[in-house]
Amino acid sequence: LAAALGAALILAAPLRAQPAPAAADVPASAAAVAYPAPAIPPRERAPGDASEFRRLVLPNGIKVLLLSDPRLNKSSAALAVAVGSLADPPQRQGMAHFLEHMVFLGTQKYPDVSDFDTYLSRNGGLNNAYTARDRTNYHLEIRHEAFEGALDRFAQFFIAPLFTPEFAEREMNAVDSEHQKNLENDLWREFALRGLALREGHPARLFGTGSRETLAGTTPEELRAWYEAHYSANRMTLALAGRASLDQLERWAREYFGAIPDRLLPPLRVDPEILPAQPALRELRMEPVTDLRHLTLSFPLPDLRAHALAKPAELVSFVLGNEGPGSLLAALKAEGLATGLMASAEAESPDYGWFDIRIDLTPAGLEKSARVLELAFAAIDRLRRDGLPPHLFAERRTMAQLDERWRDPGEGMDRVANLANALLDHPIDWAERAPYLWLQPDPQAVAQVLDRLRPERLLLTRVAKGVATDRVAPYYGTRYGYGEDAGPAY
Repeated sequence: LAAALGAALILAAPLRAQPAPAAADVPASAAAVAYPAPAIPPRERAPGDASEFRRLVLPNGIKVLLLSDPRLNKSSAALAVAVGSLADPPQRQGMAHFLEHMVFLGTQKYPDVSDFDTYLSRNGGLNNAYTARDRTNYHLEIRHEAFEGALDRFAQFFIAPLFTPEFAEREMNAVDSEHQKNLENDLWREFALRGLALREGHPARLFGTGSRETLAGTTPEELRAWYEAHYSANRMTLALAGRASLDQLERWAREYFGAIPDRLLPPLRVDPEILPAQPALRELRMEPVTDLRHLTLSFPLPDLRAHALAKPAELVSFVLGNEGPGSLLAALKAEGLATGLMASAEAESPDYGWFDIRIDLTPAGLEKSARVLELAFAAIDRLRRDGLPPHLFAERRTMAQLDERWRDPGEGMDRVANLANALLDHPIDWAERAPYLWLQPDPQAVAQVLDRLRPERLLLTRVAKGVATDRVAPYYGTRYGYGEDAGPAY
């Protein structure tokens, strides 16, 4: 479900940071997690691929990835900040999202609130932003000739934003409007409902989108204080892409983004124990708006970034989501219990993530959900006992190598937004290649993932018309029920 929402919401709670060293003193691998330095194979280029990458760390701590490619139709930029809705104050839920809106409203250098939008529209440009659980990502695209002017204006949002008070009401309404459009979206409703079952006091329980109700009374002073407490160059990553040479792109990165203040903020961390293990089966029951009928099996995962080159969760989800003979879905279909199945693993923050199995049910499957769970855990137990198919890792590696060489990587805002995110999650020296790198199988990491897929860690969500409900969720008004039952030992 988290994967289906894509850029939805997330972050919180400090460590201690050291002053950021000068760029020349920062090794390329200092980007995110302290990984061992693997031997990364060179990128194989498709014929005609003239793209070039360069990576650097600015003196203020911003990690930068530059892409020069003569085939690009537009230039683009993205800046990601490693703070999102998990850092919202409980009394100001939606603060990170509200700030995302407010930074666009004029700067000391360009005080006109419409200057940025006007410049982009006159030059065939677009911009957007989103707030996730653990990050906020700002991005733009524009014709090549106007790129420098866009970068100058864009960087000022993170140097000297005005947070113009007279526009706060308008942007609060815009945040509320985004929430209103999600009220009857069952994906959003289920995503929010899951938070209600998490450990009491955990920031993942908060309402990350925000609304007029949760943000009412927010003062400009509060907003600026939150901005200065959470926005810092040493928490930022930057991706620039265009036809300009790498040297030119680097000059622009240094000239326009080097002045962003480095407040030496520590990384934001949250308690990874969001759903403690327990013997009773936890079940949410949700009345959907549309005529849905499915079970979602959700299991919390630990931080797996150190295993990014072995991809254990991706392998497990590939096997459990398989639709061929002998698969879980085949077994469910054979008994007339299900029509479809999707398995996915998704990180919501550097500290935790989710492994989800969503099973689309037949009417008989809804009535026999205990049997559906029995078959699901039998498939997991079989995988735990027998291990992954021996050919699977090599097969996935070959497919990834073909994708890296031949797949269209895209361009514009989407591409740079992904590049900036990759810098938050992986070492700078191979961040953009992370999805394509399958270096070595790691059976222990696979076992670690499978060990999390147990009944005592399960949060089950049953979505169907007519399920038993006795509660109403805040903010979304979703009718739901919740119960804990010892149930059978699956």
